[in-house]
Parts: sequence; structure tokens; C-alpha cells
Amino acid sequence: PNDKTTIKDWNITGWGEITYDKGFALSSNIGVASLLDGVITKKELKACYDKFGFGKKTGITLDNELSGTIQFTYDVEAATAGYGQGITVSPIQLLQGYSIVANDGVIKLQSIHTEKLVRETNNKDKKINSLKNYIDEANNNILQKEKELLDIKEKYDPNGFWTTLDYHPFSVNYMYDDNQITDSYQRWIDNFPKEKLHSKEQYEKKLNIDFSKPIVIYIRYRNLPKFDTDNLSKSLIDYLFNRYFLVDDSIVKGKVEFTKKHCDSYKDGKIKFTLRNMTDDEIHRLDD
Repeated sequence: PNDKTTIKDWNITGWGEITYDKGFALSSNIGVASLLDGVITKKELKACYDKFGFGKKTGITLDNELSGTIQFTYDVEAATAGYGQGITVSPIQLLQGYSIVANDGVIKLQSIHTEKLVRETNNKDKKINSLKNYIDEANNNILQKEKELLDIKEKYDPNGFWTTLDYHPFSVNYMYDDNQITDSYQRWIDNFPKEKLHSKEQYEKKLNIDFSKPIVIYIRYRNLPKFDTDNLSKSLIDYLFNRYFLVDDSIVKGKVEFTKKHCDSYKDGKIKFTLRNMTDDEIHRLDD
């Protein structure tokens, strides 16, 4: 593209040469950006979004429906729009889009009447059956493709040796005050359920982790909605590496983090994580 902005993947180093299926499964920003660079144009992307109904109201019979925004001009805007950033869509537009894919290009979005919705609020069976009607219409090709993509994702998501902690994560915003550990962070450290952690030796044995080489950490949270996921990993990495494994946390060169579910109280918070070493190819691209 004629734009000098650099686009990176969430794992920082990228994935090397991969197929578009693999790129989709691994949520590769670069994979999508390459489509906009050599396969389809900005104009074609915009036309595709228009045909799927994004950027305009669906006409569903609910109050206050929003049209969303699908606008981009520059190459980098088109690239980010390709993977869903810089644009806005509504849940009902997404449902309409899925209905088109699942039904061979035919829109099957039924009208939802507010009166009917209120009448069925307490009728769980009717709600389930209504959702089931949409699911039953998905064709086998779509379902098979979903399974293939999930298989790809599982190979790159080391889920065989996760550690789960019934402990709410701690925000980086409250870790230090004038370069001093805050009382609240010190309490979080002191109460950390370290007895639930695997030993450094177990990670070395079970996952073949070499703590002298760059590491990627995968983290899933259950946290209060007032906290941003991006602010929660610094404290965990600090505790695990600097205080538990006794390895400088600069060895962590990548992280994959997301909030799996929100909770209503601190006591319901959870942290789930696992580790892997970066591949030689990833390290090489990191050095570049």
C-alpha cells in the first residue's frame, strides 16, 4: 500500500508464511492486510460490506437501531477495516451477516416485534427454539469450515497445561506510586495463591520451556468489567517471573490475553494461563 503505517499481529512477531485459512484462524491482521494489498481493492471491500448490510439499518422492528459506520479512505484504513477496526456494526447487523453466509447468500433475518419480545421474556423454551431455527439453517459447508479453522487454532493454542487460579487480576494502574509498590499491590502479592502454581521444573518438563529463551504467555481472565484487559497482565507477569520463577520478566516477548467473561465481584475473578517458547522463526522476526 502507499501508506507507511506498520501493521502487526497480536503475537508481535507474526506467523511467517501461512495460508489465509490459518491466518483467519489465528486472527492475523497481516493476513487480512495482505488481502487488501493484492487480492481485493478498497472499493471491492466497501461494496462487500454494503451488500452484507453493514453501515445501514436493517429495518428490524426495534427502537433506536443504529446504522454503524463503514467509512475508509486510505490504504491503512481499509486494511484495519478488513479485520474490524475503525468501523462499527450492530449485533443485529452481525446476525444478518451470518444469516447470509449460512444460507447461500440469502438474507433470512426475521422481524422481531417488541411486543412479542416482551411477551416471551419469561418463556425460555420459545427463546431457545427461536435461536435454534437460525442454527439449524447453517449449511454443512460452513460448519465444516469452522471445524477446520478451530483445528488450526488448537495447534497454536497450548491448552494442554493450563494453570487456573481463583484470584482476581490486578491492574497496572495501581501497582506503583512514585516508583514504590502500593499497599494494595503488596497485598495482592502477599495473598497470591502460589500453592496452585506449577513449579518452574514442571513447566520445563511438561512444556519443554527454556526460561533462558523468549517466552509467549497466554492468559484468559474473568474480571470486573471496569478493568481493561490490556492493563491486567503486567502484574501477573511480574509476579510469575520476577517473584516466583525468579527469571527477569523481560524474557516475556509476547502475550495473548483476553477477558473470557466478566464477573460481579473480586472474589469471583479468575486467571488462567500457560506458556510456550517462541520459535526460532519468531525470534528471528523479533530481532528484525
